[in-house]
Amino acid sequence: NRDTAAELPRKDVCSMNRSTAREIAMHFAFELVFSDVKADKYYYDSVMQCADKGYVRGYEDGTFRPNGNITRAEFAVIMNKVLGLQEAANNTFRDVKAGKWYTAPVLNCVKAGVISGYGNGYFGINDPVTREQICKLICTYCHHVGFELPQLKEDTSFIDADEISPYAREYVSRCQQAGIING
Repeated sequence: NRDTAAELPRKDVCSMNRSTAREIAMHFAFELVFSDVKADKYYYDSVMQCADKGYVRGYEDGTFRPNGNITRAEFAVIMNKVLGLQEAANNTFRDVKAGKWYTAPVLNCVKAGVISGYGNGYFGINDPVTREQICKLICTYCHHVGFELPQLKEDTSFIDADEISPYAREYVSRCQQAGIING
């Protein structure tokens, strides 16, 4: 808890090795920052790893909202952190406002070809990112870093396959075959 952290002498905290300091920081981050991420949940380790690497921070109210939707802007912020992108595209989107928390990450991801807008002048910053969009982003990311997704499973047709956008069919299939998504 916070009282315990406050009681640690500064010199002791500063002289800790990185592993110990990380364990303490992770304990406090997940106990205090993500009040809705419990150790017995299947996603706990993944959330911890992503937070430890600085990819996710959660929300101002201390929650992570593991069952909530993630917006396209939020996803671009995460991808920007994962890839460490620095070079931004020119802003041609009507809904990407200058100086916002998402502006640079969105434009960096667009410049790198990791994500794009809808083609109608909008990025869709507040739209929930869909599974098919995430599949495209995963495949684009893998291509960006030179990683080929393994083919661990046979291609399976989903019951709602006709609802998958034509542009995303290959990406969904590749993610399914790699074991990233299921029906």
